[in-house]
Amino acid sequence: MTDPIETGLAKLRDSEIAKLIAEAKPEVPTADVEKTTVASRKLQMRQSLEGYDVERLLEMQQTMTQFIDLVTQTSLMIEDDSPVLDGERAKDLMSRYLEQREIDEFMGTVKDLIRETVYAHMDAVLAADGAKDPANTNGTLEVPELGKRFSREGSGYKDPSLDEGRLQELLGDRWDEVCDDIDIPEQVIPAYTDKVLSVEKALKLGRKDPSVMEVLRDCIIPGAPKTPRLWVRNMK
Repeated sequence: MTDPIETGLAKLRDSEIAKLIAEAKPEVPTADVEKTTVASRKLQMRQSLEGYDVERLLEMQQTMTQFIDLVTQTSLMIEDDSPVLDGERAKDLMSRYLEQREIDEFMGTVKDLIRETVYAHMDAVLAADGAKDPANTNGTLEVPELGKRFSREGSGYKDPSLDEGRLQELLGDRWDEVCDDIDIPEQVIPAYTDKVLSVEKALKLGRKDPSVMEVLRDCIIPGAPKTPRLWVRNMK
C-alpha cells in the first residue's frame, strides 16, 4: 500500500526539482512585436503613398527589388531527407513570409487606389451624361493603346423588402386580410395555423383602400447598394 506521506514528499521533491531547473534555464529573449491588422497596415501604406513618404517608399522599393533573390536563395520546398526545420531555416522562411505579406498588402493598396480613381472618373462621366445615380451605375473606361478597358460591373441595388413587423403593427386587425393561412402539422409542438404575409393580397387590399397603399410604402425597406467589382476586359 502506498504511503501517503511518501507520495506527498515525492511530489514536493519533484516540484522543487522542476523549480530549480526553471531557475537555471536561461530566458530566451523574444521580440517585442506590436500587434497590427491588415487594415491598419494598408492604411499606413496608403498614407505613405498619398503623402509621398520617401523613406518608407524607398524601404518598400528595396524589399521588392531584393525579394526574388532572397526567395531563390531559400529553399521553399519540403526537403524529403530533412522535413524538420531547424531554427535558422524557420527564421528564414518567416522572414520571406513577412516580406511577401508586405508586398502583397502594398500591391493591394495600389489596387484600391486605382479602383477609386477609375470609379471617380466613371462617376463624373456618367453624371455628365445625365445618369441619376452615377456611383451605383455600371461604367467603362477604355484604354485603346493597351487594347484593354476598365469595367465596373454588378452595380445597382438589391431588391427592396417589407418590414413585416411594422406592417402588422400599422394594419392592426386588417393584418389577416393580407396573410395566407399555412397549416403547420403537429411535430414536437401541437399543430397550429401560421399567418404568412401575401404580397398579392396586400396589393389587392391597397388597390381597394389607398390608405393601405400608403402604409405599404411606409413599410418598404429600400434595397441596399450592391458592391460592384472592377474588371479589366479586352476591347473588342
